[in-house]
Formats: sequence, structure tokens, C-alpha cells
Amino acid sequence: MSILILLIIILSNLFIIGGALALIRFPDSISRLHATGKAGSFCVILLLILVFINNPSLYNFFKILLLSFLVYFTSSQAAQLIAKASYKN
Repeated sequence: MSILILLIIILSNLFIIGGALALIRFPDSISRLHATGKAGSFCVILLLILVFINNPSLYNFFKILLLSFLVYFTSSQAAQLIAKASYKN
């Protein structure tokens, strides 16, 4: 169990590092926001999975499932709205 937790933490850190590198390397703000938004939302979902692994119950499963959907959809929409606002200016 602890090896699985360690692997998920390492995977989450790799995605954050990838998002940070994309923030530095990508040429325009729209692609930068896309990369960092996807990496950040995926890392939050991985951390929510870690919470479920540490405290498994049906109630926590549905809470984490709801939070995962909210994080995934709202972060994508927020990044799109920020990119649209920066593109107009």
C-alpha cells in the first residue's frame, strides 16, 4: 500500500514539473494555460485518489468522485476563459 502511495505522489510531482516546464517553454499564453491547467487538475485528482486510498469508504468515494468532476471541469473552463480574455487584449 505504501509503495502505491509513493508511486502516485511521484507521478503527481512529475506532472507538476511537466506543467512548470510547459509554462516556461510554450510560446503563447493560451498553450501555457492549457498545459498548466491540465497538469494541475490531474495532480489534484491524483491527490484525491490518495485520500481515498488512506480512508476508503463508500461515502468518501462519492465525495471524491464529485470533487474530481468539479475540479476537472471547472479548471478547464477557467483556463479557457482566462485565455479568451488574454487573447482579446
